Amino acid sequence: MGLPTTGDPVRWTGTLSSRALPHGILACRAAVLNLLSYGVDQGVRSWDAVGAITYGRTRKPITVAYGEIEVPAITPRITNDSVQRRSVFDLLMKMRDPGITMAELEALAARSRLGADPITGLLRYSEGRPTPTIYEIINRVV
Repeated sequence: MGLPTTGDPVRWTGTLSSRALPHGILACRAAVLNLLSYGVDQGVRSWDAVGAITYGRTRKPITVAYGEIEVPAITPRITNDSVQRRSVFDLLMKMRDPGITMAELEALAARSRLGADPITGLLRYSEGRPTPTIYEIINRVV
């Protein structure tokens, strides 16, 4: 769920592959990115707070929350080698600022190629392990 700076709360509900994402924290981070992407499609780039909840095998809730998120409008395609080599797993593990991560993903994908749920789409197109890079997936899908 997210609270945009202006407007009503926004919810994203969906499923993420537990086989591809071995921990609930990664699933929550992926859900946050999917929510931000949905918000960008609706014109929302500024959030007071975003968060996600899931349940692990022990039925205890696992939560992730971020406050004051801005999704910058980056338009040029990112060509930096360090970004192009990132897999979905790397993206989620190293995520510090979901707004910047979402902007990088938008720029890398050159907007809207993976649909409203970019992390779900990337996981769907990932084949086997190790996970291919995001750049390889996007180039294969397009």
